[in-house]
Amino acid sequence: MMRTFYVTGILLLGLLSSQVGCERNPGGSTDPGANGGQAPPPRAEVEAALDSIDHWLASAQPRQAEAIARAMVRDAPDLAEGHAALGRVLLVDSGAARSAGRTEVAELRAGEALQSLHRAIELGLDGPEILRNAGIAAEQAGDLDGAIAWYRRGSGSDDAAGLYLGLALLRNAQPAEAKAVLEPIVQRRSEDPFLYAAIAECHSELDDHTRATENIEEAIRLAPNEPAFRIRRAALLRRAGNPRQAAESILALPDDVRVQVAATEQLALALRDLNEPELAAVAWVARA
Repeated sequence: MMRTFYVTGILLLGLLSSQVGCERNPGGSTDPGANGGQAPPPRAEVEAALDSIDHWLASAQPRQAEAIARAMVRDAPDLAEGHAALGRVLLVDSGAARSAGRTEVAELRAGEALQSLHRAIELGLDGPEILRNAGIAAEQAGDLDGAIAWYRRGSGSDDAAGLYLGLALLRNAQPAEAKAVLEPIVQRRSEDPFLYAAIAECHSELDDHTRATENIEEAIRLAPNEPAFRIRRAALLRRAGNPRQAAESILALPDDVRVQVAATEQLALALRDLNEPELAAVAWVARA
């Protein structure tokens, strides 16, 4: 399904694994009242802690990163960067749990991440990254309306938040609104294949299959080695009433791509639409 592809493909890979650096407040607070009456920790200590969190996340050691972030929150409860760091670590952990099929744990960790991120925002840290992360945390926790609100808040100055807003609106069955958000962004970022793929989904949901095909083909042109776009092309062809072309598109994929679950699913659905249920069953058996 399109919605599954975009949540796992963009939200987890695009944000959680690629953006390692913690959002920071270069100036820091010098007001003792901003830290519960305590003097704020020395700036060098804050930077060292954030660097350590970055190191452990880059080393795929989220537990060590979480321990440091929790210590920051414990020792300086009104330091926005501590809450932001903890929220980001918990969000990475949520993504890992979801990838491992531990949905309930993923939602719980995402809810905890959102609480930490919200606290950081209340304390004045409201840059593009933290607003985007808050939206992702809300979405991972199952609150799509809340995610849309967070993405919308950050989208005015952050094209990445605009992309996530468009995808969330698609997931919320609002393709016209999603298209209105995404089209101005693609004019500024005309080399981003994910944007064309997302706009293709908008047009498909709005039954404009010609433009859907044009946009998914552009995504493939920009990222010829990304199999997900080719699999989505088959889905869009099937939705447009061209199951034979959809099946042929999947069969033309390399063997290692054709046996992926998403590709097999699209092939089986296309064969079913062609009134070939036995061949659809064979496609699943062949994958196994």
